[in-house]
Amino acid sequence: MLRKLRQKDIKKIMWALVIVIVPAFALWGISSVMQSRSRYIGTIGKHKISVSTFRNYEKYFQMLMFFTAGSDFLRKVSNQELMTLTWQQILLTQAAKKENLKASDEELLKKLRSLALLNHQGHFNQQFYLSRLRAAGIVPSRFESFLKDTIAVEKLIKKVRSAVKVTDKEVFKLYREENEKAKISYLLIDYNKIAQTLNPQEKELRAYFQKHKDNFRVPPKVKINYIILPNSQLASLYKFIRKSRKYSLEQIAKAFALKIESSDYFSLSEPIKNLGWVKKINEAAFSLTDNQTSKPLALAADKVVIIKRVGRQEAYLPTFKGSEAKVKKAYLENISHQQAEEIARELIKIAKQEKAGTLEKLLKHLPTKQQKFITLKTSPYFGHYSYLEDIGLNKDLLEAIFHTRRGEIIKRYFSLSRGIFIVKVEDFVSVDKKKFSQDKEKYRQRLLNFKQKLALQDYLANLYKNSRFFVSTLP
Repeated sequence: MLRKLRQKDIKKIMWALVIVIVPAFALWGISSVMQSRSRYIGTIGKHKISVSTFRNYEKYFQMLMFFTAGSDFLRKVSNQELMTLTWQQILLTQAAKKENLKASDEELLKKLRSLALLNHQGHFNQQFYLSRLRAAGIVPSRFESFLKDTIAVEKLIKKVRSAVKVTDKEVFKLYREENEKAKISYLLIDYNKIAQTLNPQEKELRAYFQKHKDNFRVPPKVKINYIILPNSQLASLYKFIRKSRKYSLEQIAKAFALKIESSDYFSLSEPIKNLGWVKKINEAAFSLTDNQTSKPLALAADKVVIIKRVGRQEAYLPTFKGSEAKVKKAYLENISHQQAEEIARELIKIAKQEKAGTLEKLLKHLPTKQQKFITLKTSPYFGHYSYLEDIGLNKDLLEAIFHTRRGEIIKRYFSLSRGIFIVKVEDFVSVDKKKFSQDKEKYRQRLLNFKQKLALQDYLANLYKNSRFFVSTLP
């Protein structure tokens, strides 16, 4: 087939390699499969994928990336990303075949000519092409078959993307959300100010403790020792595990000259000292028995952790004296929240009756004692996705602000971490329609690109789900 290249003029075409990694395809722990004795790495529907098939696809994908962007780019792609992309390519290839999408010989030739490292001064560098394949142990006809599959996948992706449409209404909505500004005034009914006026006696705290005992129950906790290994040592690690059959954390640490670290006691929902909270690691710690060592667990994209449980504390209910400080804190939070809500409900009731046009007048309807719990503030101008002082970034409140008319008090209150907020919309800076007309196509393209990306992610996620795709794990 490559003989045809000598008969045609070749134009220099730079092909940009597009890589899409969907979170559902983040195959942590896949390296363990590569080192296992299983002949198959997973299935797509009823079609089994062997380890050798996967390895070939991976090798072809590496070669394609090299021909496209060179060795510098290839070095930036981690083993984990390469494995994920390889799985994705296999899955998409199967989907393209079901859609009966194929590549012609002419399309293959065009693809080869477009690969940057194979195009030398406008001519296809056949000698370099064949030498690189030979050095990697790749049969040219098989690599070219892989390239045809890649072209079919590109057609499939183009089909998914081309189905996406954008309306004028959607474009204006995006423009409005990025350019419209608002200004508000608000009343903050401060939880802390209310709590500072409370002085609960021991009798009240004991009664609260008795009524809410389960809230103070200490959950079971475990303690672990652990070691961390980079993914570059996984092959050696699994070789050691297979050889040892029964292995301990101490044996692995000694074999790889690693320091054993220790955690404090932690619950299922608490972060582990120096490791943070990783759901699978916390769950593994609780599934082990004391002195049992785990299999390698993914800690991050480039490292794994092996843990050994060294202790467990069962759940228990502390005495009142043993948890008095926690009881008092919970009591104060509960009462201050209740009182703040009572004040907020009264203010909203008055606002709905339109007895006050401003927040200053609204505040005067309250007794002086309650007014001391409340702060009146005015914000600067802000956008739809702005972080506001006192409030933070609250989607519910921001949406309510931009759906309320200028000069109106929002007829509901918002319970946030600092307290309860009652808000009046003071002013808007509306969008400049003339400028929108000038920027419309730019925003349309941005929105189209975003929606196409989402459509492709959804397609891949559904493909993953409907294909009953799974990855085997190390026994």
